[in-house]
Amino acid sequence: MVPFPFSTGLFLYGNPLWVSREADEASLEEARLQLEMTLNRLTDEAEQAVTRQPPAIRRDSETGRSSDSTAKV
Repeated sequence: MVPFPFSTGLFLYGNPLWVSREADEASLEEARLQLEMTLNRLTDEAEQAVTRQPPAIRRDSETGRSSDSTAKV
């Protein structure tokens, strides 16, 4: 992906994850699961931070017409 010029960016990172060179299979699996959970959490945080939610639309119960809740009257 190439960002548009002058666009903003978001960088998230977690705490360092240290794994011993002598780690056994169980320790490696535990570290892998911890890394996976951290990456999933950071991905969710990033998506929430950059996702623009459309304005809420409500339906008028009397007229049945939709109206934008952010519309100025």
